[in-house]
Amino acid sequence: MTGNATNVTREAREPLVAAAKRHHMPVIAILVATPVSVCVERQGPRPANRTVPDDTVRAQHKAMVHSHPALLAEGFNEVVFADSLHRLLPYLQRLSRCF
Repeated sequence: MTGNATNVTREAREPLVAAAKRHHMPVIAILVATPVSVCVERQGPRPANRTVPDDTVRAQHKAMVHSHPALLAEGFNEVVFADSLHRLLPYLQRLSRCF
């Protein structure tokens, strides 16, 4: 189960966390530390029907940055920054034994 910029609020993440827990799966937040300027810049090449106003991108970025410290309290088992994905190995090994 994944989330993205549309899941920048606790309310948006709650059903995702609940679903993972209901299925006895670890709940892991993976954060990609992309500067807001890059997020805004990446809107340029997108088709017109897929762009988001710059102020919306900035607001979503700010909301995600501010939510980071509370993710564990929301029920996430782990919060991992993309540059340290190796920390997921124990979870992936556990999951591989389930299937």
